[in-house]
Formats: sequence, structure tokens, C-alpha cells
Amino acid sequence: MAKKKIVAGMEIGFVKVLSIDNNTCNCLCQLDDVMFTRHIETLKKHIGDMDYSCGCNRRLPWNEKGVYYDTTHGKWVAYIGYKSKRYILSSLKSRTKEECMAIREIAEQAKKLGVFAEWFEATRYIRGNKAYQDANKNAMHHTENATITKPSEKGDKWQVRVYHNGTQKALATSENKKYIEEVHRLAKSALEDGVYDEWREMFRARKAEIKAKCA
Repeated sequence: MAKKKIVAGMEIGFVKVLSIDNNTCNCLCQLDDVMFTRHIETLKKHIGDMDYSCGCNRRLPWNEKGVYYDTTHGKWVAYIGYKSKRYILSSLKSRTKEECMAIREIAEQAKKLGVFAEWFEATRYIRGNKAYQDANKNAMHHTENATITKPSEKGDKWQVRVYHNGTQKALATSENKKYIEEVHRLAKSALEDGVYDEWREMFRARKAEIKAKCA
């Protein structure tokens, strides 16, 4: 396993390492805009911690997990950690703390369902345009999508999973990759055309036929 290494310019949560003097790191807390120092071994323990700061996010009672007040620019910001990276969900000056918390909650749901990356891209414009979001309140909750899950271990099967109307379900499972790819293509097309529910009923009746063609 590679050893954790602290280098100048590295960001750990809200902390940016400016320089290293022996084993002491000179840092900038981007959340509170203050300079401070930390021992290099202390910083190593927090690599991957998206909420790490100089301690201000624990001192300021108005901050919430995934939501903080940017004192420099005078606005609330919502963020989330995903695959060792911090994603800014909303940073509009017009948003209230409650609105940022609501966006963060939706992002958490997408993350738990395994569709965060798709949700983040699909709602990029909505999250950046408050007027559009207010006119389309349900838009951020739904990312219609069909994905293929690859076998992770020997004996596992290929699977098509569909995210539709706020829920994610397995549509088809098989060792036949060709069959799974065909089901994925058909499901994705039905979602794009807005006829997934009707298509799913047809698929259930023709599943054996489709499987035979892909044998």
C-alpha cells in the first residue's frame, strides 16, 4: 500500500497546504480564511476527510454537515464528498441555508442509490439556476437512467439496473453479457422516450424471446 504523503498545494477538506517546514505544515483554512499550522502527521490522518478544517466548522453553530456559510463572499454553500473528491452542489448568493440543506439531502439520496455521478451532471443547470429550479421543483429528484453492473467476483452475473421515478431496481440479471447489453439498450431508449412503464410490461412478456435471440 502506498504511503500517504503531504505536499505543498495539497487540499485536505477545506485546508490547503501552503508550505512545509521540517514536519510543520503552514496551512490556509479556506472555510474561515485563516492561516494556521499543523504537524505533518496530524494532516496525514485526515487525508480523505471532506469536512476537515482548522476547527471553525465545529465552532460555528450555524454550519451543518455539507453546508457552510462562506464569510468571504457572503453566501451559503452546499457540498458533498464522493470518491475522495469534494463536489460543490450549490453556491448561489440567492440561496438560503435551508435550500442548500435540501439540495445536500437530495445529493445524499442519489449517492446512496449509486447514481450520484449521473444526478450531478443531469442537475448541473438546475442547481446553478434558482429561478429554473423553483419552476421545476421535482426536477432534481429524478434522474431517469439505466446502467450495467459488471460482475465483481467469479460467479457473479451481469445486471441491468434502472433508476426511475426516484427508485432504483434491478431489471435483468444474467451471465449472458450480450443479453444484458440488449436489455440495457432497450430500457435506455424507453426512458428517453418517456414510455418506460409501458415498455417494462412488454419486456416482461417478451423476456424469453429477447434472451433466445441473444443466446
